Formats: sequence, structure tokens, C-alpha cells
Amino acid sequence: MPNLAQDAFFQPYLPLQQLDLIKSHTRSFLCGSTNAIVRQQKEIELLVDVESCSIEFRDPKIERAVALTPADRKWIDEVVKDVNDTWDPEDTFMRRSPP
Repeated sequence: MPNLAQDAFFQPYLPLQQLDLIKSHTRSFLCGSTNAIVRQQKEIELLVDVESCSIEFRDPKIERAVALTPADRKWIDEVVKDVNDTWDPEDTFMRRSPP
């Protein structure tokens, strides 16, 4: 994640007034915003929309970089299979809340 290390900006909420400043003075930024104008910026390479539970890759290189490999998918399938094979819905121990 070298792009998010040097000259990067992190802020939980980005006011619209700071958008131009951030774009002109940082190599990368990770910010939260509820403003639709921020979402429309062409410089945004990856948009995570928590309201719609969606991830929009605007840069194909980033999408390829985070894509699961066949080995990743095989491993996940094995984990899911093991959980499904050993899951006992009658086993209340797994669902019990801590004291």
C-alpha cells in the first residue's frame, strides 16, 4: 500500500470546502463524505458506498489488484465447506452469549 503511505491524507469526514486543497496537495486520500459532489469526482479511483453496501472500482488496475486468485477462491471454498459440514444448528454453545 505504498500509495497510502507517503503524502497521503486520511480523514473520517471530508468537507466539500477541502476537496480542491486535498486533490492538489496529496498523492492519495482516504476520506468519508455524504456529499454527492464528492462522489462525482473523476479523480476518485475507488468508491465505497456504505449506504448501498457497494464498492465501485473506477480504476481497472485497482480492481485487478484486489481480485481473488484461483488459489484464494479455492481456500475460501474449503473454509465454507468445512463450516457447512461441521455446523450443528442444535449446538447452543456456539450461540451462547458470554456471561
